[in-house]
Amino acid sequence: MPTQKTNDEFVSDLMMFSRRGAIIQPFVLQALKTFSEMVIAQHKSGELAEKMKTNWFVSADAWADCAREILEKMEAQYGPIKADIESER
Repeated sequence: MPTQKTNDEFVSDLMMFSRRGAIIQPFVLQALKTFSEMVIAQHKSGELAEKMKTNWFVSADAWADCAREILEKMEAQYGPIKADIESER
């Protein structure tokens, strides 16, 4: 019986061995950026807390902090990005 991959193995496999080739990498990075920006915008408006109020595992604040961290690391790696994360810091 095959074992399930860890999250690290799954993401690495996705990024390195896609049937679409290397174009998967900017797609995944763009998806991370887009989702992170959406989470921050929803956190600012209060919508995120409302959506996550039944989620006992992760708070809206923690989720938004993850989004900010991703955008900060992407900016450090790739240069300035167009995201309004400064006002949330």
